[in-house]
Amino acid sequence: MRSNVAFNQKQARVPASPARRRSGRSRQALLIGILAGAALMFHCTDDSEQMDASLIGPLANDFGGLYRFTGEMDNTLTTSCGTVSSGSTTDTSTTDSSSSSSSSSSSSEDQTEFSINSFYQFQNGESLFLKYTYSTAEDSFRLTPTTSSVQTCFTTDFTNCNGSDGNPTCETIDGVSCGGSSTFIFTSVVPVLAFQAKTGTIRWEGGFRLNSDQNKVVLADLEFDMVGTDGTSLFQGEVRCLSNE
Repeated sequence: MRSNVAFNQKQARVPASPARRRSGRSRQALLIGILAGAALMFHCTDDSEQMDASLIGPLANDFGGLYRFTGEMDNTLTTSCGTVSSGSTTDTSTTDSSSSSSSSSSSSEDQTEFSINSFYQFQNGESLFLKYTYSTAEDSFRLTPTTSSVQTCFTTDFTNCNGSDGNPTCETIDGVSCGGSSTFIFTSVVPVLAFQAKTGTIRWEGGFRLNSDQNKVVLADLEFDMVGTDGTSLFQGEVRCLSNE
């Protein structure tokens, strides 16, 4: 009896055949290929106005730990790709020497940083609310957590503190609107979902442009990597908006 058990244990440890290992590797390669193809299919094209994103972590537990969103922008409700609420300038000086005995200098101020507010709405009722700083000298913006005066308020739209007991809550620093000087909030109606970022990065390497008056955004191709206020959930993706203004 003991010898039979030993024999069976030896049988169980027989390594997989080369053919079986090749088959496993083939299935793995096929799965990687399918995932890569899906990523390319959902990637925003140059002429599309849409958002493609994935939420991973506890906030997506109702969806098996992963929530995937791809949606076209509703241009009847999204009236602008963003508005400039304020800006800052830098001094630039030049000196022109026409001879050894005389020279002239001039100075000007160029605006390089712009505070942007954007509210994007999508065709199935989803929305994305952004407040960030765009800089002509940088290719990204780092959203950092507010370290003081953070509180929560009840909200019905995840933009304003306009709710009452029983409504969802959002983080706020003034008790009037959700978020602070920097904000990233995504909401969905069906399914019911809300994500508010605590920290993360917004990049505009794909393209960003203001109008001639520098008071509105006419092109925003943004990639983002965000960590939720729960400190664990991740929201990553891309959103593209193009204005005719």
